[in-house]
Amino acid sequence: MFGPIDHFIFDLSGTLLESSALAKERVNLSDVCVKIPELLALLKKNHKEMFIFTTMGRSRSLEIITDLSWEQEGYFSSDKIRCGDDGHAPKPSGEALKDLVTCFDLDPNKTAMIGDSTSDILAAKEAGLRSVAALWDGASSGRSEKAIFSDRWSRFDQCDPDLRAISPQSIIEWLELAPDTV
Repeated sequence: MFGPIDHFIFDLSGTLLESSALAKERVNLSDVCVKIPELLALLKKNHKEMFIFTTMGRSRSLEIITDLSWEQEGYFSSDKIRCGDDGHAPKPSGEALKDLVTCFDLDPNKTAMIGDSTSDILAAKEAGLRSVAALWDGASSGRSEKAIFSDRWSRFDQCDPDLRAISPQSIIEWLELAPDTV
């Protein structure tokens, strides 16, 4: 394991929200990945800074955090979001992550990017951040849980994340087990 981590940067689609939610005009809490509300509340309680790095456009990203009251809850603010239309090179470039590190004076060794795609992990590595592969999004398509999990696990083999998280609950448990190192 690694730690301590003071700053968490999340991908939006497939990490905070179910990917299927993006087709909806408005999102609500039922579109949020299971245990994400608890994870965000725990991070806030432990004074961890939270950011978003997404390929989605800024306008839609801000709509989502407003619809979910995440800015009101103090989880995210518009200045702590880097979006696909902000003028940075697209993922897997770490340019937007480096911008967050510079703008907020973050220690890369104490900052983790949590994402559901290899481009998230590659961007984190390019920016010198810790990387966490989120394995929890994706439709089952009638396949067994074991087959789905195996596919999700192996898709990250080529980019070697620092940590693979089975669910947001596994991150919560990690935080609760090692509060002094996270």
